Amino acid sequence: MPRGPVVLGGHSMGGMTIMALAAAHPEVIGDRVRGVALVDTSAGELSHPPRTAVERLQERLLPAVGAWAVAHSRRVEGWRRLVPPSNPRHRRVVRGILYGSDATDAMVARGADIMAASSVRSFAAFYPALGAHDKAQALAELGTVPVEILVGEADKLTPVKHSGRLAEAIPTAHLQIVPGCGHMLPQERPDLVTAAIRRLLPTP
Repeated sequence: MPRGPVVLGGHSMGGMTIMALAAAHPEVIGDRVRGVALVDTSAGELSHPPRTAVERLQERLLPAVGAWAVAHSRRVEGWRRLVPPSNPRHRRVVRGILYGSDATDAMVARGADIMAASSVRSFAAFYPALGAHDKAQALAELGTVPVEILVGEADKLTPVKHSGRLAEAIPTAHLQIVPGCGHMLPQERPDLVTAAIRRLLPTP
């Protein structure tokens, strides 16, 4: 268990977890937590109210589809194995969802493996929490420490506008939008993410 002051960094749901910490334990921000890096993440509004008849139907069916996928997870996992991460079609889908134009084939292959390692049951269990995530009120707590916000310009899962809202709500934040990158900045541009974390560390 680490002791003393810490700098926290979170990517995607990791960033959401830091916001949840600030909401639940604001007293640690500025005391134990002396800096925060938020990478490709959001404080909420990841879903929008249905605007069309098709979206309204999808909203009604989604809970039942999720429950069916959990109940028949072995069958669904079998279908997934028909198109494994090594399959070019699988990798094209992963590239389109997670990566920007600068991503290498090796990066995409690794991302496909990561996604394939997540079970259908776990995905169905956490997916509703993403739609319910709302930590906008906790952002003020982070404004007492330096905050680095990074987002890929082509991020489709947590688009640039979400990082923009974070930067607007946190007066101590520095926002960096990275061209040619998507949702996987720690993998696509580890140099930038590392440099941002270093900026948060105290000067020796």
